[in-house]
Amino acid sequence: MLYKKAKKPTRTNYLAASISLILIGQALPLASYAATTTQPSNTQTTDTSGNTGTAVKIKNVKKEYAKLMEAEKNIPSVVSSISSASIKHASNSQSIYSILNSTPSVNVYKQNIGNSVPVMTVRGVRMSQLAIELDGIPMQDLLYGGTGPTGHFTQGANVGLKQLSTIKVYPGVAPPNRQGFATVGGTISYTTRNPSRKRSFELGTKVGSFGTNDYSFDYNTGALGGVDGLRTLFSYNHEYTDGFIKDTPMHYDNFMLSAIKPYDYGLSQLSATLLYGKSSGNSLSSPIPVAKQDENGFYWNWPKSVTYNYTKTHYVTTILGDRTYINPHLVLGAKLFDIYRWEKAYSWINPDYVNASYPYQVNFQASPYFSYGKMGPGTGYYNPAHFTYDPVQEFGSYVAGESAYYTKNQDNTFGIRPSGLLILPHNDVRFGGMAVQAHDWHSSYVWGSLPMPATNGYNSGIYGRNDTRSILSAYVQDKIHLLSNRLRIEPGITYSGVSTIINRPFKNYNDADQNVPHRLSTWFTSTQPYLGISYELTKNTVAYASAAKGTRYSPVVDVNANSTAPSPEYVHMYELGIRRDTPRSYVNFDTWMQNMYDMFSLYINYSTGYSAYENVGKIRMKGAELSGGYKLTPQWEVYGNSSFTLAHYVNGYFANVTPSEGQFGYAFPGQPLADIPRWTGNLGTIFTPDEHTRIKLDTHYTGRMHYTYDLPPTEPNPMLQDATTTSSKKFGNYWIVNLSASHTIPYHAYGIKQIKLSLNIDNLFDKKYYTHYYQIYKEWDSQAVGQPYDAGYPGEPRYISLGVSAKFG
Repeated sequence: MLYKKAKKPTRTNYLAASISLILIGQALPLASYAATTTQPSNTQTTDTSGNTGTAVKIKNVKKEYAKLMEAEKNIPSVVSSISSASIKHASNSQSIYSILNSTPSVNVYKQNIGNSVPVMTVRGVRMSQLAIELDGIPMQDLLYGGTGPTGHFTQGANVGLKQLSTIKVYPGVAPPNRQGFATVGGTISYTTRNPSRKRSFELGTKVGSFGTNDYSFDYNTGALGGVDGLRTLFSYNHEYTDGFIKDTPMHYDNFMLSAIKPYDYGLSQLSATLLYGKSSGNSLSSPIPVAKQDENGFYWNWPKSVTYNYTKTHYVTTILGDRTYINPHLVLGAKLFDIYRWEKAYSWINPDYVNASYPYQVNFQASPYFSYGKMGPGTGYYNPAHFTYDPVQEFGSYVAGESAYYTKNQDNTFGIRPSGLLILPHNDVRFGGMAVQAHDWHSSYVWGSLPMPATNGYNSGIYGRNDTRSILSAYVQDKIHLLSNRLRIEPGITYSGVSTIINRPFKNYNDADQNVPHRLSTWFTSTQPYLGISYELTKNTVAYASAAKGTRYSPVVDVNANSTAPSPEYVHMYELGIRRDTPRSYVNFDTWMQNMYDMFSLYINYSTGYSAYENVGKIRMKGAELSGGYKLTPQWEVYGNSSFTLAHYVNGYFANVTPSEGQFGYAFPGQPLADIPRWTGNLGTIFTPDEHTRIKLDTHYTGRMHYTYDLPPTEPNPMLQDATTTSSKKFGNYWIVNLSASHTIPYHAYGIKQIKLSLNIDNLFDKKYYTHYYQIYKEWDSQAVGQPYDAGYPGEPRYISLGVSAKFG
């Protein structure tokens, strides 16, 4: 709940609390409309050993911390925050991405309960162009960006919602110490929960609509000792759902082990976090034709006798950290991390639905003649040394012999992120960097049924493919205090060098040298300056402005031997805003512009396999954001936000034209970007009549947005035939109302301390709406056939869940 009165620290947690807060200040991003900062008391005290000298030392540290916290309230960039209370009371149908819809300029949709194929934009910038961090380490796919390409690690995630403490959203280009790596439009910063100093054990379960069941437990060991005592948190949750769309069951498992070991009277600390995530289940094979929904129901899906996609993923994340207090002017830290991901995906389509006369594209993953065409002897996709499978000989036809598709993806990211904070009389200098290496391995296989043999050199579409990206990055950032600390100037700069190596064991569609391995090596550097200024107009009112440059490196793609990897794409970002933050209210208004250039342009001819990848695109985005909140009474608060976004292509070029990057097409100059709502908004109220009860009612608005359509096969320009582009028509314009309530009952028996009951109702009025919509042609033998048709992803219907948990003292 916002604006709670600060509590005076007790003697037992005083030392650890005071210095841990300044250490967190190395990367602490307060929201532009953050709650009133809780600051420690300045009362002199001694440590638990009666060491007055240490107490004086701590008091000096606290004074510096108080100055830093006051400066953090005046951050010269836009920041949105999702509190631990909002996460804790969120419905179990939400995911770590969908919950971001409560912040300005964000649009997220997904296919199922939980984290299933999320698609996100921030100010119109798509997910693959965003930096995503978890406890300060890169969570995004460093080889592709965002969550990677379509169908690539899009089920589950490194961390579950129940393992998170807070989330910060930095639209645009944030200051260097908060920016994350390689973004041209925003940073999502997740923070995991920390173990508490008090011992506790909690068991909980939730039962929801669509056969959804959730089980979880948390165990805090508490501090095993005094100020420097080790404390550990174990957290686990399992969730199963049948899915609100037919034949889309999903399983999710998330486990976290977190440990903190303070030392030097709590002035410094070691930390360790281990995360394990697992998911499995079915996803939609393609957006559902509107005509089939009208015929069979809004949440209908192709039955498994026609087609299906099944995915199984594992995520293992390890983070080891140290934050060391050197003296009252210097704090140093570093995090060592390793992320491993493993995925298997199976797709199948009934051959009876693969022909020129059937009007719909049933599956985009396993669809003969759509993605890879005819394979085997006598075709362009045949290599006697690496691919010898003959679908006609094995199954009687190309269609029957290519109806199943199997892929294996693995990647590993290992690195270190050092950081430091130097406190001077009129400057706070932050510095740090990152050294990281990311590898991936990919194989794919084609057959006529599932399960299938997966034999390299026989039915392998791709095998032995591996990519490596090595990154060196460093930043320095200063915050200069002038005019009695009312004016703050925050310059910063980031310098990055990125080496990328792409290895392919052989090439197809090239009869001259089919057996020659393909290796592409690139090295790019970039400098990203940042300048922010904030001025305290009154005690609680701050005007701010910032300008910055952002860089995103090219995704690793399977280019042919005649292609060269493109240079990075860039953005120039400008923000101007004003905020007022008091113990009872907050308000923030800002306007912004982002000019994106050297955008990646990809052209693929599926008939010949030819591809061209270069930097030619230009996009301009601009808009405004307003957010605020007011505490009407100690028990009742209201809040809301609204955002306006205009995003247009400046020039014409071949591009991925949807946020999911599932469609190649052509962007014409002046066209709006597809699937970007012009307006988004949130409005809500929280009522807490007492310390045991919390009721929240909120609504989320998604405005109208343009969708895409395919140019006809009769288009005079052969390169634009069947190309996807933005339509002048729109979809969207819907309000979704959600309700959550919880009540805690004190209970003292059988070791139980309290019992908590909860209720969540998402989409209270059962609104029917599309989260994604388009008009396309069916593809046959790499050509558009038949008549265009409308298709889309339906949004989640009314979802009701009831929960109960017991906390043991």
